[in-house]
Amino acid sequence: MLKVDYKYLAAKTNVTFSSAPVYRVSGLLNKDLRVFLKSYVKEQKIPSHPEEYKRSISSIYCIDRANHFLETAPYEWLSLIETQVTKGLAYFLRSGNDTQNRSRVQTLVSAFGIASAVENQNVEAESRNNDNTRIDLIIKWDDGAMRNQIIIEAKLNYELRENQLKLYSKNTNRKKEKFDNCYFYVISEARTRITAEQLKENNSWKWVSWSSLLLKYEKFKNSVHDDDDFRRFRKTLWNRTKN
Repeated sequence: MLKVDYKYLAAKTNVTFSSAPVYRVSGLLNKDLRVFLKSYVKEQKIPSHPEEYKRSISSIYCIDRANHFLETAPYEWLSLIETQVTKGLAYFLRSGNDTQNRSRVQTLVSAFGIASAVENQNVEAESRNNDNTRIDLIIKWDDGAMRNQIIIEAKLNYELRENQLKLYSKNTNRKKEKFDNCYFYVISEARTRITAEQLKENNSWKWVSWSSLLLKYEKFKNSVHDDDDFRRFRKTLWNRTKN
């Protein structure tokens, strides 16, 4: 078992103490992760000993669960680029049997905050549009009554291009395949000024950080359908994108 970087995780929670024997998660390096933690931890007693504090941090990040990706060794030889991330995620979401694939897609859908059952799932990476633009990752599924999809623009050390989100939305609406619900997400290390400006101009798109999404995935996952290869991939992505 690897040593978890509690110092880093504690810094991410930015714990503050009040006069009462409680602490609150009051701020993080990004808003998305702060919202997640505030919903996950409201009030807990102040740990009186460093080991108790570690246990509290472990509880916040679900590290107390067996086979947490943060306690897994990354692929030291792999320095991820954007296409490797999206193709890697697509591989792990569709390479198993149907039960495993459905469980993993269900976990990711839940990690995005979408309340939906998952059936007849399909995952596409680097999907080309008619105008030769490329959508990084598309996740499609039925929930028994409606057809749904998530359109993902994944960023790794790069900024969004001008009008990129608007163009992707337009191309998605032009496709013959119709969906009852379409969700648009930008995933990046941090919400930069350029990202914020583009999101303001394209209000159907939402932003989520890599670190938050990975932690949320851990919260919702079914460990039976996880494996060491996928955990190591997620840990490699975590190390590549944490800030």
